[in-house]
Amino acid sequence: MPDGTFELYSVALVPVPKGDPAYMPHDNAPGLLRVIDRYASADGLHFDTRTRIIQCDAKDPLISSSINLSVTRTPRGCVGMLGHYRCAAQTMDLEWCFSSDGVEWQRPLRRAWLPRGQPPAVDSYGIYANSQLVPHEGHWHLFYTGVNQAHNGRHSHGKPQQAILHATTDSIWA
Repeated sequence: MPDGTFELYSVALVPVPKGDPAYMPHDNAPGLLRVIDRYASADGLHFDTRTRIIQCDAKDPLISSSINLSVTRTPRGCVGMLGHYRCAAQTMDLEWCFSSDGVEWQRPLRRAWLPRGQPPAVDSYGIYANSQLVPHEGHWHLFYTGVNQAHNGRHSHGKPQQAILHATTDSIWA
């Protein structure tokens, strides 16, 4: 971080009992929803501060989780690519989110910003972001992994495959 401290964004697991409508028996982690926590450290070795920063809410589909958060820091603030997982469909999309401080996040769009490909495209089941966007020659570049296989690995559109793909955008601000 600019002030010499360190931060780490990671998935955390929240238990869901079998009787809860959010319980998804065919998920690869049945009985667990995923949320995003932020860890902070003064020295980069000991991450003592943990804060829950993103979890699905009433504006999200009932059975959904947040798998990961890739953060790009800019002079205007933080831009996040939230890995939004729809448990029932076993699909992964990237959703824009924004923060001025890396702790309080807004999700104004609540939809995928990069559409998945149509089956049997290599990115027809999921899109997974790398660690951050790359600014170059007036554009923002994303190198991402596309997969044509369900998150639980039980279904695919054709032979299971994955590939590193590339997308660009002129603006990362909603």
